[in-house]
Amino acid sequence: MKIKEIAFLVIIVVLSGCRKDSSNSTLSEYAPSSVLVTLMPSYSIVNTFVFINSFDNDVEVISSKEYLSGLPADSLDYIKKYLCSRSYLNEGDECYCNCCLNEQNKISIAPRLFTMNDTVNQYDWTSCIEDLLLTEQLDTGSHGYFIHFHVPVGEEEKWIDQFKQYEFVESATLNYLFHN
Repeated sequence: MKIKEIAFLVIIVVLSGCRKDSSNSTLSEYAPSSVLVTLMPSYSIVNTFVFINSFDNDVEVISSKEYLSGLPADSLDYIKKYLCSRSYLNEGDECYCNCCLNEQNKISIAPRLFTMNDTVNQYDWTSCIEDLLLTEQLDTGSHGYFIHFHVPVGEEEKWIDQFKQYEFVESATLNYLFHN
């Protein structure tokens, strides 16, 4: 290698190792129309559906709490297939429903619920709860339902203020994009 090529490689290596301090991350931008709402842990899915149905805003996803099934542990594969057959638990070819056995050998389920503005999907999910003997874990030691709302662009702050008026809303924020 020529000296110029070696010097160029050294400069590239040195510059690629330079980074801004990640502790100086800023929240300078947010995803337009995107508002994130977390509900109190004791708020049930049925009440969550009533809440989202009271608005005309789209809901991208409801990240769910843990459910425990009253079915025997050997029903785990059946439950996975049953739930993954639901379109609102899928995005593309991926099923977003974590099903496993917990330490007490109980079936634990943590779904991500898509297209829940559709009341047919809401009704179907409540039917799944009954069919699979699911119990919502509403204890206060866990988080509540996490809802990703889409609101009109430019009205995000207005909606945050409106969501915060509900006593069961733990938090409402913009969906910030982090920059270094």
